[in-house]
Amino acid sequence: MIGLLKKADVSFTYLKDIGQAGQNSRVYLAKDEHLNAEVAIKEVLKSKIKIADYFQEAQVLYASRHPNIAAINYACQDSDKIYVCMPFYANGTINDKLNKTNITPREIIRYSINFLSGLHHIHSKSLMHFDIKPNNIMLSDRDEAMLSDFGLAQKIDPSGFASQGKHYGIHMPPEAFTTKQFNLTYDIYQAGITMYRMAVGAKQFSEEVTELLADPSNSITKIKSGNFPKKLYQSHIPKPLKAIINKCLSVKPSDRYQSALDVLNELSTIDNVCLDWRFEDTATHYTWSKTLDDAKMVLKVDKQSTACEMFKEKTDGTKRKDNSNCKSKTKNSDIYMILKGN
Repeated sequence: MIGLLKKADVSFTYLKDIGQAGQNSRVYLAKDEHLNAEVAIKEVLKSKIKIADYFQEAQVLYASRHPNIAAINYACQDSDKIYVCMPFYANGTINDKLNKTNITPREIIRYSINFLSGLHHIHSKSLMHFDIKPNNIMLSDRDEAMLSDFGLAQKIDPSGFASQGKHYGIHMPPEAFTTKQFNLTYDIYQAGITMYRMAVGAKQFSEEVTELLADPSNSITKIKSGNFPKKLYQSHIPKPLKAIINKCLSVKPSDRYQSALDVLNELSTIDNVCLDWRFEDTATHYTWSKTLDDAKMVLKVDKQSTACEMFKEKTDGTKRKDNSNCKSKTKNSDIYMILKGN
């Protein structure tokens, strides 16, 4: 009968705890018994959140459907919890990937264009995300980045501002310490830190965070002055990519890009220079490698002597040294020119 409220059972079996998704929720890999499919279930304790917020994230996600926004299948509840059912993405998040390997500039640009497309979409719906970070960017089965976790999202008022009392500490923009009203450049700053983390890798960023938190009395000053993050990049990161990230991280909101579309348009113009080198920081060497059709190019720089050697390593393990690019001493500018020319 039309207009009659109907309630029906949902049935799923938990298979594995995927991890925490905020202070009051966890995510599980589960099997939906009716669909006979693996799904991700986000479980939220009712006792820990406001009743009005029960289904806010699910409603925002559903209303913001886009190829670069994590999808939602359905939401339901019982007496103690609410459940948000989403597709299970086996590739995990960008944060998961960064914890396994450093990524190339080409991957940074592609993932950034992906999630910024999703961000631009929600901005066009008069929403701000307020929680952009590698943990909240899923990787699809096609290896495309999708913005997720809209638990802190807020509506933008007619003057272009939104309020948010909860902030992710190390992704807080400088203005978060002095005002409670924010425009879209809050999200642009967080997108900038996310791209910075992709550019420098998990190890370096973790070291920067440890240094920041080691002096709590000075940590806010470092963020407000723009001294965190440090904006230190390895030689393979193209100068245009560094400039884009640094503009997103400007201390003054007015100095940042004013829209996600502006950022992704700029990313799209970066030339094909040094885009496929992957950096590795070991105990004794800095190493850059690039995969070719039948081999791998490798540049190794000794941390102490700064001597470098370059060689081509074939799939059978044999190596051919490139003497023209082997030097007894190297500077960052030398490394950039070697990488640029190969």
